[in-house]
Amino acid sequence: PDRLSLQRDFLDAHRDISLVGTSAVIVDEQGLQLCTRTAVVGSDAIKSVLQKENCFFHGSIMFRKSDVQEIGGYRDFLTYGQDYDLYLRLCEKKKLDGIVLPLYFWRLSPSGISVKKQAYHALFGRLIRLFNNERQLKGKDSYAKEFIEHEVKTMKVTKQDRRSYEYKRTVLLLQGGHFNVCKKFSKQVFIKNPSLVFMYFYYALYYLYNTYLCTFSHVRSRGDELEKISL
Repeated sequence: PDRLSLQRDFLDAHRDISLVGTSAVIVDEQGLQLCTRTAVVGSDAIKSVLQKENCFFHGSIMFRKSDVQEIGGYRDFLTYGQDYDLYLRLCEKKKLDGIVLPLYFWRLSPSGISVKKQAYHALFGRLIRLFNNERQLKGKDSYAKEFIEHEVKTMKVTKQDRRSYEYKRTVLLLQGGHFNVCKKFSKQVFIKNPSLVFMYFYYALYYLYNTYLCTFSHVRSRGDELEKISL
């Protein structure tokens, strides 16, 4: 409930920032919290990540209207990924930032556009990065309705562009450390996608490592404090 006021306060305190997003809690259609995606923080870091993928949840952002109008706003001919295109164009002239607090909930649903139209999202994402590369090399891009329609028709859809809802949900469960839930509900997904088995063990080891490392670091720092007191 405090997201808008916190973002407004952030922008008021950082006059050089044009747009700010937040971390997000991802839930499934039943409302189960799958994982938390932490926002990328820092203008340079965000600009670097955006060259490869969209790192913002569109519903989590707040921006300065005048700065977005200055670059022409959202571009209508991009049926999908208008927000991604906006971020890339905006970060060429302005600074973008993120708030680490998870102030937004994003729902993964089999009927949602991110699942049903994921192939188109992937194709437009590649096209948007093509435009970005053109602007970096030539100072302008080939944005035009006819060009976009032609490129989308000729681009190939890969297997990664058509992942099922169950696959996406399982990956997010693994990223959130819900290993028991994965074993209970995602058995068929593991059978159909053997690569998920390796991902399962990777995240399991990752969480074990971080849990024990953090515990050890806490005990060691506490021991150092006690040693200073005793001295």
